[in-house]
Amino acid sequence: MRIYGEADDRIISEMTKAAKKMRISRNELILRSIDQFLHPSAQDSKELDQLRTDYDQARTELVQARSERDQFRTDQDNRWKELNAQKSEIAQLKRDLEATKLKADQLLIERDKAKSEAAQFRDDVLTAKKDSEKFQEALKIREDDIAYFKSHISQLTQSISQLSLKPGEEEIKKKGWWRFWR
Repeated sequence: MRIYGEADDRIISEMTKAAKKMRISRNELILRSIDQFLHPSAQDSKELDQLRTDYDQARTELVQARSERDQFRTDQDNRWKELNAQKSEIAQLKRDLEATKLKADQLLIERDKAKSEAAQFRDDVLTAKKDSEKFQEALKIREDDIAYFKSHISQLTQSISQLSLKPGEEEIKKKGWWRFWR
């Protein structure tokens, strides 16, 4: 007699492994399993309990392995996100660095320009100061000359007034004495 039943690939692969382990065919394993189910014996019960324990242990290990795999995937996803965030941050920092470099270059150019203008201004101030000193010196010389000429004129005026001659008789008669000195 034949009995048919559907089994998925996982069950079939487990049956094949168990049959190989027991060194029997799959058909023999299925027949023994049915017989065991219908007529359980103490010996078979121990083997079945052992198989169930092994199966439960394997299933627990599988669940644990899946949990570890899922945890590993989660960790990897988090690391991937962190890595992408760090890459974005690095790219932003590079852009900021380039902008800062450009600004620093502009500031250096402005500083050099300001230094150049300051040096030019300093030169202009020194030139103006020298010119001012020259003008002050020239002004002092002129003031000295004016003072000299004033003193000389006053001496000449005194000398002239001391040396002045009386007006001529003709002039005195012509104007009259009292009008002459006016």
